[in-house]
Amino acid sequence: MSLYNIISNGLDVLETNKKDFYDNSHEYSFLRDFTKGLGSQTNILALKSDKPNTIIVSCKKDTKIDDYYLKRLKLVSIERHDKESLYIEFNMDVSHLVEQSNQLPNFDKAYKLSKSGGDILKALGGWRNLYSFYILDENIFVSIEDVTLLHEGILQGYGAKDTIIFDHNRIRINMGEVAQYITKPIETAIVKDFFRTACQYMNALGGRSNIGRMIGDITHISFSINNMDLVNEEELRDLNPVNITSDERHYTLYLGQCTDLFAKILNNLNDEDIQKTLIDHDDDSLFDNQNIGIGVLERVYTKECKEACSIYAPITGTIVRLSSVNDEVFSKHVLGSGVAIQPTGDTLYAPFDGEISLSKSMKHALYMKSPCGITVLLHVGLNTIHSNSEYFDVLVNNQQIVKKGDPLLKFELKKLQDTDVDTVIPVVISKSNNLTMKGVKYNEQVTASEEILFTLS
Repeated sequence: MSLYNIISNGLDVLETNKKDFYDNSHEYSFLRDFTKGLGSQTNILALKSDKPNTIIVSCKKDTKIDDYYLKRLKLVSIERHDKESLYIEFNMDVSHLVEQSNQLPNFDKAYKLSKSGGDILKALGGWRNLYSFYILDENIFVSIEDVTLLHEGILQGYGAKDTIIFDHNRIRINMGEVAQYITKPIETAIVKDFFRTACQYMNALGGRSNIGRMIGDITHISFSINNMDLVNEEELRDLNPVNITSDERHYTLYLGQCTDLFAKILNNLNDEDIQKTLIDHDDDSLFDNQNIGIGVLERVYTKECKEACSIYAPITGTIVRLSSVNDEVFSKHVLGSGVAIQPTGDTLYAPFDGEISLSKSMKHALYMKSPCGITVLLHVGLNTIHSNSEYFDVLVNNQQIVKKGDPLLKFELKKLQDTDVDTVIPVVISKSNNLTMKGVKYNEQVTASEEILFTLS
């Protein structure tokens, strides 16, 4: 799963209730105590549930019940139907725990490892160092930015048997049987650290009360500042944003692919949230769990490109150099290299087969991810975040799989031009897997979906 999707799914839960953020150690501790109440996990032959608050246990003959552990679990009643069957009722929904129990061969080990996510994430270089992460069988597969940040000693401490680096940034880590227990802890650690980073950004800007207005899209967030003296720019830069710009009353942060997710958090933060998160870092005060899970996460691993990748023209128009675009974020390649197109058409089409990544609130820009790991940003116009959203009609959904030539976005070209908006369309390679752009024919006309804009090889 891509870093973006892990964070996005986690924030959907966090948005529902900050205080009920997922921490799977609570589920594992329930399962651990439940099995201790029945002597041991080996006594349990099968679990099922006929109601949300009940568990039916098939167990070994004459299994002894330890009330001490079971009473800690909000037990209402327990009935022995026969020597090999127990009917247990709780005053809480336990149906999801039955499903969880069928996936974990050792509840005690799962509980002990449930707190490992933060350490393993650090061993991978932190959430900023990740492109994608997934677990298959006994292996963790990750795609990371900087392999020098990998700490094999920490991974070995958690049972890693070997680490193999493929290509320049793709890694396979054999964790043995431990792998099956650490998926959710790592995902949880990613979202927690991302949330804390958002709080650190807001704190460095002087707190939520120092912000008058926020406007953002998938490339940057602009803040109007009430008191510029309260902004700590050194702290902002220590957080390693892609870029920072400012004037007498504003700060603009360029935060890369997860910018819209940062905006999602920042729009809902208050100063109390920030202080709790930053001051009470160790006790995770904003992340106390009440049995809410991140949900079923799609297991997708993005393979690295080994062959040339063709990017077709997403719109009809004239190819111009990205360095000529009147916005330093694009012209200085802050978000990546690429080209730009002066459009004559009014519809943006998929330049290759891939997956859409977009923000619900932004209609003028989107990312596309190819199956071979390339990510391209398509951005309609400059400063179009201030334009009337009615000028744009997004034709696809977030995470939708599209084919080359599928229409993605339609916009009112003439109306944008009438409002003096620069309608140039940057096509930016935000993740290239170290491939080089070739074959660009600057100042020539291209037809959408019919002609290759450039190749990556």
